Amino acid sequence: MNRIKSIILAGCLLLTAGCGRQIRTVHPGAINTYDSVAYDTLIASQAALEESKAQAANKPAYKGGLNHAIESYNTALTFYRVYHNGVHSNLQLADLNAALEVLAKDIAALQRSLGRK
Repeated sequence: MNRIKSIILAGCLLLTAGCGRQIRTVHPGAINTYDSVAYDTLIASQAALEESKAQAANKPAYKGGLNHAIESYNTALTFYRVYHNGVHSNLQLADLNAALEVLAKDIAALQRSLGRK
């Protein structure tokens, strides 16, 4: 689980840092490195949410935090789809960055509440 959290945080850092001069393999179908990193972040976030769902299934007190993190994921996914499908303005890029940062924070908060570090 720490690996998933690390991937999410690393993805967000790469997104906000503009990816620098790092050489990175771009996924087939990705429009550029940014698109590929955002996709990686969403995949890792989805895995973290699935694991959190399983852990929180019998703990109703965590349902609100889980639902909030799922809403953040859905928002980030929507902004990613807009960006990936051809709208590459600075506004869409800023929206996607912000949504991915919120998603990473919400997943980290959820994991802390479930007793993960």
